[in-house]
Amino acid sequence: MREEERKKRRDPPVASPSAFLSTFDLPSLPGSATRPSSPPPPPRTTPPSASLTPVHHAPTLAPSTSDPAPAWPPPLAPGFVSTGPARKRIVDAAGLAAWKAAPSYASFIAFILHLNAAVKGVKTARVEGEEGGADPPPLSRGATALRSALAGLATLVEAHPPSTAALRYGNPAFRDWHASAVEAAPGILAGVLPLDAPTGLAEELAPYLTDALGNAARIDYGTGHEAAFGALLFALARVPGCLEPGDALGLVTVVFAGYVRLMRQVQTTYW
Repeated sequence: MREEERKKRRDPPVASPSAFLSTFDLPSLPGSATRPSSPPPPPRTTPPSASLTPVHHAPTLAPSTSDPAPAWPPPLAPGFVSTGPARKRIVDAAGLAAWKAAPSYASFIAFILHLNAAVKGVKTARVEGEEGGADPPPLSRGATALRSALAGLATLVEAHPPSTAALRYGNPAFRDWHASAVEAAPGILAGVLPLDAPTGLAEELAPYLTDALGNAARIDYGTGHEAAFGALLFALARVPGCLEPGDALGLVTVVFAGYVRLMRQVQTTYW
């Protein structure tokens, strides 16, 4: 069998894990509806451990001339009604084009640029028990609950140690941890959302959280999963009384940094 055919069998094109739409009309990243074929990556020029090295300064994101102005997203309309768990809707180029033309696409990009602007030149927040980093900024109740939820998911890793029967591309115990996270997700988000949040909203947003935690079938993780976590933050920021505009700095230096720390633990444990 030719090498390219073997690669296709190992890594077939799939729909992006972040390609969900719900009644929130939430995002998939541009061009992520399918994974296009690409030439082999260039030889690694940095040590294998470089990707696990903490980055203490936020990189600068050069905005496109067509990007919207950075802004906190608009709140949900009064009387918003949840229609059930988010499901995958962007499955082809037409679906992606339709979403990119929707108002929520511009709102999502504006939100990401807003967070980026809030952390330019700022160090990531110091983690308790470690040296370095900046003093953690104040967080709203919702952001604090989300940070604690990520710590709880890290504890779940300890409850599912790696299997001795590792597969070629990952450890099957990851699927047990992921299944536990899927089961816990609605309850986790119920604790993050305000008490007066629309009924069923925790269940609607749960797929964004679980999709941010990697793919249980393929035992993999990548930027599409990180985009799903960004979509979750965007959705929570639209819920009155959940995340607040003053959380922008902490959402990056504390919450998103905590998410990356969790996924680093997951990767080093199961991959």
